[in-house]
Amino acid sequence: MARNRYLLPYWTGLDYRKPRISIPIKITIKSINEVVTVPDGTFKGCLKIKNVGFAEKVIGTEWLPEEKVRIDRECYKWFAPGVGVIKVIFKEKETWIKGIASPPIPKFTEMTMQLEIFK
Repeated sequence: MARNRYLLPYWTGLDYRKPRISIPIKITIKSINEVVTVPDGTFKGCLKIKNVGFAEKVIGTEWLPEEKVRIDRECYKWFAPGVGVIKVIFKEKETWIKGIASPPIPKFTEMTMQLEIFK
């Protein structure tokens, strides 16, 4: 029987550079009376919440040189009365700072989720 020769857990598509960072989040109620249209319909009197935060961390292993990463997150959530979450917009910017002579390399992610069917 062959033994796993890797000490770290691994799987297809794993990105060892993806940092695990705890990000403190500031939560703000932006509105208590939003009108929101999603594929399931239009909802009135919705609560809109904004979450924002960032964190920085120096990442490095015995195989990779130390690099600094900054992650900025922004998320909006809309809640409809009697339904719950009907829409979410999530944005993330991950910036790796490789060294003094290298410019920062940003990576952007944006995702929108909307209620399709409510029964």
